[in-house]
Amino acid sequence: MRQIAGAVLVGMIFMVASGFREKPEASLDGRWFGEYQVQSGNVDFEVRFWTEEGQLKGSIDIPHEGIFEAELAWIMIDSTSIHFELVSGGTTRVFDGQMRENQLQGLYLNNQEKGSFSMSRGGLVSQ
Repeated sequence: MRQIAGAVLVGMIFMVASGFREKPEASLDGRWFGEYQVQSGNVDFEVRFWTEEGQLKGSIDIPHEGIFEAELAWIMIDSTSIHFELVSGGTTRVFDGQMRENQLQGLYLNNQEKGSFSMSRGGLVSQ
């Protein structure tokens, strides 16, 4: 738990210092399909981003863990960097990554494990 809290604090300091914004200049709006890799195995997930009243919003499905349409927290983005979190069932999942074209890749952390994740853009979300 301490490791996650430390990582979140460092991430937040970086985001403030680097000028992270909640609304990106390039739109993340749409469906993103991904996988995170941890020591216990690989897990598929789907993220949906959309803009509502000028604010970037998001939700995530992690079917393997029984998580569907869970609201994302702390969605922050700078020109090529993105950070978002899912707090669910006493577990905080942190995604910190870099964007290249229609791909996102980076570090995945939860209360027990550290690994990596990757995501690809898959389509538009209708709101």
